[in-house]
Amino acid sequence: MIGILIESTFLLFFPFVVVLSYLYLAGLKATVEGLKKGPRLAVLTGITLLWLATVPGPIAFAGALAITIAFVVLAFFENIVKGIIALLKLLNPKRFWEGLLEGCGSEEGCAARYLAAWPALAAAAATTQLITGPLTMFVLGMISRPPKLSGRLSHLSGLVGLAVVLIAWAFAVINVLKNLVLPQWLLTQEYAISGEVSKLPLTARLLASVLGREAAYAYVALLIALAVYTASRVHSALKPETRREVVAAIAPFVAYSVSMNKLGEPLTSVAYALGLTVAYSMHKRGLEVPGGLSEAVLRAFARIGKGILDYAVPLGPLRRLLS
Repeated sequence: MIGILIESTFLLFFPFVVVLSYLYLAGLKATVEGLKKGPRLAVLTGITLLWLATVPGPIAFAGALAITIAFVVLAFFENIVKGIIALLKLLNPKRFWEGLLEGCGSEEGCAARYLAAWPALAAAAATTQLITGPLTMFVLGMISRPPKLSGRLSHLSGLVGLAVVLIAWAFAVINVLKNLVLPQWLLTQEYAISGEVSKLPLTARLLASVLGREAAYAYVALLIALAVYTASRVHSALKPETRREVVAAIAPFVAYSVSMNKLGEPLTSVAYALGLTVAYSMHKRGLEVPGGLSEAVLRAFARIGKGILDYAVPLGPLRRLLS
């Protein structure tokens, strides 16, 4: 499929992302440590990384950013309302700078640290989507659970689970067929931005009967809202004591995978359906993912997340150049 070939080309940017991400995080670390040229290095490399983060498309980028902000509010703050207010305060450059220097001594400072690091993580997630996208959606399928019915309807729980699996496979097949000749997930973004409602899915065309040309933008908002809701379910599956660090490590990869999945990207659709199928099969047999394995993986992500929030990269010879 042409779409898979296009996604494969994203990987060509990854070596540059690795180098630029190191320089960017080094610039942030130098900034926190008070080295004079740290901010300049961070700005130059950060702009390039943000440009690379848009490689899968502007709507995929916007969706991933929206999902990340939702993750930050849910995982970095104990109170959602206070978290939203704190993020609005961080729009003030002076307050953002203060939070960046303060770090994880406060919720607001920790959020500033993470949002500052996000361009590097977003670029890595965007350019490796061919690999990390399906893998992430498979895991999300594995941990997803259909609602458990109680009382007289409890015997229908298995049927509901099967229905969820079948629906996921139906969407997977549809997305594969739609993308056989052209990368429809990429074209959808172009049509939406240009306002060509007639070439968008049925939902957008129905909205057009009420909203007219603006239906394209309403459709985009609907996709992003749905992506945010889907990704926010991951938050509830994480333990509170390591939630912040784990989210810091996985949020960009989950964000891009879900965002592109909602646009109809086929590989993530198949992977998600496969994950749901495996989870359903294991549940029917009374099996669970080994707790020790899950804990080990989450501990590894927590260590990575802590390193991200602490900007734990060696400066080496750069320290002298940045001072």
